[in-house]
Amino acid sequence: NGKKEGKPQLDQFTYLTQFVWLCVFCMTFY
Repeated sequence: NGKKEGKPQLDQFTYLTQFVWLCVFCMTFY
């Protein structure tokens, strides 16, 4: 169960990280 619960959490974390990375990339490009 713990693994199953951790999977969705990781997916959410990855999504958040991607968003932050995109913001940083945009800022750097600017």
